[in-house]
Amino acid sequence: MDTRWFETWSRRLGGQNFKDVLVFLVFLVFSTLFWMVFTLSEVHESTVQVELKLTDVPKDVVITDSLPSTIQVHVQDRGMSFMHYWMRGVKPVEIPYPNVTGEKEGRVQVSVSDVQRLLRVNLLESSKVQKITPDSLEFWYNQGNSKVVPLVLSGQVTAGNGHLVTGVNLSPRHVAVIAPKRILDTLSMVYTMPTGLTNLRASQSEILGLRPVRGAKFETETAEVEATVDILVEKSVVVPVTLEGFPEGKTLRLFPTPDIKVVYSVGYAESKVIKPEDFSIRISYDQILDLQRLGLGKIPMMLSTMPSSAVNVHLEPSEVDYLIESVGELDE
Repeated sequence: MDTRWFETWSRRLGGQNFKDVLVFLVFLVFSTLFWMVFTLSEVHESTVQVELKLTDVPKDVVITDSLPSTIQVHVQDRGMSFMHYWMRGVKPVEIPYPNVTGEKEGRVQVSVSDVQRLLRVNLLESSKVQKITPDSLEFWYNQGNSKVVPLVLSGQVTAGNGHLVTGVNLSPRHVAVIAPKRILDTLSMVYTMPTGLTNLRASQSEILGLRPVRGAKFETETAEVEATVDILVEKSVVVPVTLEGFPEGKTLRLFPTPDIKVVYSVGYAESKVIKPEDFSIRISYDQILDLQRLGLGKIPMMLSTMPSSAVNVHLEPSEVDYLIESVGELDE
């Protein structure tokens, strides 16, 4: 066996460099131990997170807005105690429902001093509680009152350029709310959290949470919004003007044309079912008299009926000259 490498390293380790490194390591270990002993024996202030539980809740009671799941306890103690908390944690503070006070109309306030008293037995004897956060603890309960209200989408669903939102479906449309009677009496609807469906170029869905109502609990915590998107196409139709309420022997002549071109945009699928007769332009005799009283010589063109799916609608021409004539004059 070749032992030259072993002999080489033995000579190196036996040299002055190795002795210097060994002295340094020994010094580092003792310094670290000294620092740890000093630090763990010193008094510090730090924060310990403690779980909070409400226990012994009757079966006929529904907690609609619960206590915070944890509290932050600001503690003063030696470093050794904080190492104990870090390694083993702190037992949860259990608040028995029958023992709480301050009950009023479904709202129960829990005294921080009561929490501190219950917490005391879970901490080391040397630990001093400086502060508990949050400093206000409460929960809401209900014993059977509920109400079904509409669910309303918060925010707008929009399409990108060249596209159109043809439908928005929210599921569920209604939600059951469990809450104290005084909250239910003022609650007419529940909102979702704001939607992020914007600038869409294809159909898409999204799961949204419900906007919290203090003291209330919903039968479902989420809702689904589904947006249907189609490609936008431009179409046009020629619509004749229909006269209404003109006296016998009177008619209306329009210049330059009695037929109006309607240009509109619509989703590709919907464009196949829209017909020219879905659009109409009606002009009444009373409308003409109003224009004359105002001294206006042109009639602004406006649609009387149109499909709800048509967007970006404009008329060509947008206004026309007019002349009221007697039927006899036309015959001559």
